[in-house]
Amino acid sequence: GGGAGGGAGAGSAGAGAAAGAATAGPAVVMTGEVVAIESNALTFRRDDGTEVSAMLGPPWYWPENGIALAPGDRIELEGFDSADHMEVNWIRNLTAGTEHQLRNADGMPVWQGTR
Repeated sequence: GGGAGGGAGAGSAGAGAAAGAATAGPAVVMTGEVVAIESNALTFRRDDGTEVSAMLGPPWYWPENGIALAPGDRIELEGFDSADHMEVNWIRNLTAGTEHQLRNADGMPVWQGTR
């Protein structure tokens, strides 16, 4: 169905992605170590020592659909800066060898339309 999806992105997929990118920082890939994970809130320490807070989707989504993360796990993720935290496109747990896609190639959250 093009109903719900077609309304918001009436211009084109490119225009929608560009508009979203204008309010957020560019996507960056980084690696680091999990410091804490609480529901959908991830805190990790980048390899350069910087601590970053990231959101792994809505609070109801991650515990049911995400991958296991524990303090000390090595991770790699791609995300972009939002107002006060990072939004994640995908995340890999390098320690466990698992991966989870949170947004599709157009930047749309995978949980949209699932609730």
